[in-house]
Amino acid sequence: MIWLFAGLVALALVWSYRGFLVEPWRIERSVLRLPVPNLPPGLIGKRILFLSDLHTQAWGYRELFVAEVLRRRPPDLVIVTGDLISSPVGVPVVLELFGPASPPMGIFFVRGNNEIEELPDPDAFAERLRGLGWTVLCNEHRVIDDPAGRFCIAGVDDPNNRRDDLAKALHGIPHGMFTLLLSHTPEPFLEAAGRGVELVLAGHTHGGQVRLPGIGALWTDTPRCGRRYSAGVYREGGATMVVHRGIGWSVLPLRLYCPPEVLELELVPPTSDESSPPGRGF
Repeated sequence: MIWLFAGLVALALVWSYRGFLVEPWRIERSVLRLPVPNLPPGLIGKRILFLSDLHTQAWGYRELFVAEVLRRRPPDLVIVTGDLISSPVGVPVVLELFGPASPPMGIFFVRGNNEIEELPDPDAFAERLRGLGWTVLCNEHRVIDDPAGRFCIAGVDDPNNRRDDLAKALHGIPHGMFTLLLSHTPEPFLEAAGRGVELVLAGHTHGGQVRLPGIGALWTDTPRCGRRYSAGVYREGGATMVVHRGIGWSVLPLRLYCPPEVLELELVPPTSDESSPPGRGF
């Protein structure tokens, strides 16, 4: 019995060291080659930088990491799926961080629960982002008139606070037009798949923030879909979704078997051997 107790104590110490002192700072920068059906030519070969859940409060390692990625490998398109800040003090940092960024296809953003819950005036923050040239999507869409072919980027407002209205976001999109949907959480995915959306990008879950072998994510704060979509790539019918693990953390600076990530997407048409649904990307 004493050996079992000692083993559990040792495991707890190792997990505490790894979870608090190692993984929160071990940001993984990766490129995900993602086959997507019906992909328009205007998105093939583009570098899409996908960010989520930065949770900025001050300049630190995470913010400097993102700034360096933007500087050293400028993307064609930047997607941010909410929770840029953790409190109002993070607003000027975010504006300074992203101020120099001007990708040719723009920066598209949807609000997360932190933008809604932590800011005294969420709409004012959205306007400041628009002042940087960002496209802030609140249950709306934009048709992109790319010379290689038109497509649509849509976005729902924060599902965590029940502000999402997918029908409104998709209303008026020409029939058959490829649609990329942005959502802070993965909860609208099934409805989006049923409405013909081809690609969904989401965050919020932090990948669970703590994942245990054989169990996976302990908690994702997504009551409408449970832990079904914690992190990685998912398929439902003809729709694909990527759930970002996030860059920051919630409540405690803790990550275990779930490092933060900065993700570059490389969208490609599927080949015959890529027609079957993949498993989770993480």
